[in-house]
Parts: sequence; structure tokens; C-alpha cells
Amino acid sequence: MRFKKGDIVLFLNEKMEGTVQSINSKGIVMVLNTEGFEIPVLAKDIVVKLTDAQKKMVKGVQDAVLQIKPRDDDFSDMQFMKEQNHRPVSKPHAHRREDVEMEVDIHIEKIVAKHKHLGNAQIVRLQMEYTELAMKRAVALGMHRLVIIHGVGTGTLKDEVRKLLKRYSSVKISDASFQKYGNGATLVQLK
Repeated sequence: MRFKKGDIVLFLNEKMEGTVQSINSKGIVMVLNTEGFEIPVLAKDIVVKLTDAQKKMVKGVQDAVLQIKPRDDDFSDMQFMKEQNHRPVSKPHAHRREDVEMEVDIHIEKIVAKHKHLGNAQIVRLQMEYTELAMKRAVALGMHRLVIIHGVGTGTLKDEVRKLLKRYSSVKISDASFQKYGNGATLVQLK
């Protein structure tokens, strides 16, 4: 991400913020922290602090995740079998079904309406928050399978998604169905 003089930034590795003073030709950003010290830092170690409007957008993302519903399966053939046999036919247990119980598309345009003003780091951060909230929702709902649609691109988002998922000890991660999603989705099996 490109920084400009006057940007308020947060340090990724420390609980500190400051204001960008200058950027040299080697990519070192000089940041004046809140205690008045000027600190040289690599651009990859800081992010621009979200404005109040952007924080509201993140809140909107969180609210949108709460609206994610499990995928409705069509069990009309089971209803037909039940009617024909005049005895109950149970829905297959979720852990035995091959279908996906929930899909989450984390393309930024699916998460927020206005995203042109956001930098790459902010976009990825929103996508990771959305993914984490979706995972928590899937676990809370007792789901067994979740597909996270991240797209192909350069592979950066896929790597970030998988890095986040590896923090969960009770999941199995693999590529989702190539026929349905190509190389742009990850299947998460919750245990």
C-alpha cells in the first residue's frame, strides 16, 4: 500500500500509532508516534488507520455475516419416498452428505458496496474479518461443511484464508469442487 505524508497509521507488531512524516526511496516510512519519536518502519509493518466511516463499513460487514443462512437443500424426493412408503424417511445426517451446507463469497464487492477508496491491506483485512465471522457462525450453527469462495487471482487471498483457517485445530482444509468452483474456493470440513 502506498502511504502519503499525514496518514495516520497503526503498527502491526506493536500497540502504537503515529503520523507518516516521509517515505524514502528504499521504502522506509518515517512515522512520528504519539510520544513524539520519529521511527523508521517498513511499509509492510504498518496499515492506515480506519476512519469512522470505514469502521461503520466494517460493522456493516459484521451485520451482513450474521445474515448468512445455511444453504437450503431440496429434499422433495425424500418427501415423495415418504408419501409412497407411508413411513418416515429421515434426512441424511449432515456428516454423511456430500453437499455443502454453507457458501461464503469473500470477494470485496460481495462484502461492501463502496470499496474503491480502500487500499489492498484494508480490503484483505475486511475479507479476513468476514471469513472469521462466517467460520464462527458455521461452528455456532453446528455445520459440517463450508465453502469459502475467494477467487483465483494471484493466490494471496487464498493463502491468507488458509493461514486463518489453520488456526482452527478442528477443521480439515482442501480445495473445493473444481467442477463447481474451479480453483477459486476452499472447502472447510468442521469436525
